[in-house]
Amino acid sequence: MPKSAPRFSRMKKRAPDRRTHQPWRKWYSTGRWKSLARIVLRDEPLCRECRKQGRIEAAQVVDHIKPHRGDYTLFFERDNLQGLCTECHNVKTGKGL
Repeated sequence: MPKSAPRFSRMKKRAPDRRTHQPWRKWYSTGRWKSLARIVLRDEPLCRECRKQGRIEAAQVVDHIKPHRGDYTLFFERDNLQGLCTECHNVKTGKGL
């Protein structure tokens, strides 16, 4: 009995993840961002959202309060940054779904 030709499944083309294919993603690897993130976590060591709910959790992620949408000035604006725990950050950004 002859072998049948291999079947190739038709893979759906996925749209690129908008969070990973944006030019501003490289700003997170700059010395300026890393320094600023350390300052935010030093000044705000507890998760801001957890504190509002009466819980005490360490802040592990620096979050933009207002989405910067590629605005360089807003990206680095200290008043637009807050410390969050990973869980609160994931809920806010939809990664926890």
